[in-house]
Amino acid sequence: MAIETKYPAHPDLTGGGETALHSHAAGGATKEFFIPVTFATAIGISNRQHIGGDIDFTPDKAYIEFYVPSDFSSITEAVVVRQSNTTATKRLNYTSYYGAEGEDAGGHTETLLDQDTAEIFFIIYEQDISGILSSLAAGDYVSIKVTGDAVNTPDDVIFGVRLKYA
Repeated sequence: MAIETKYPAHPDLTGGGETALHSHAAGGATKEFFIPVTFATAIGISNRQHIGGDIDFTPDKAYIEFYVPSDFSSITEAVVVRQSNTTATKRLNYTSYYGAEGEDAGGHTETLLDQDTAEIFFIIYEQDISGILSSLAAGDYVSIKVTGDAVNTPDDVIFGVRLKYA
């Protein structure tokens, strides 16, 4: 079963349309969705025309906000998707903040620091972030922050988060 819904209240990153939420059930038990970057210190276009949070300096940040559906029970896979704009070793840092209605919005805060990757120009990469969502539950509001680093300064465009769950 596939669900494709347009949300007119959520403009896409180009400012000219709508953000689409795509969810696909595989075998009836696993579901998956992708959420694009919702805010960034700079919006960039990758060399292959993908739009997202441009992180090419240490203070650059990209944020992805999403809600955990009521049918969530466990993470199968959680990744931040990005494209490299140069060939080099890059370092990114990831922080999660999450909580449910009535809880502290940052009641759960976890970090994944100093993630170095030898990247190749034009290639799409996925960074596993399931470890910074260790207490994730249905009904949580989640913010994922991706930041650059002074060591191995990145030159990446962050597309968003892909979450697969049971």
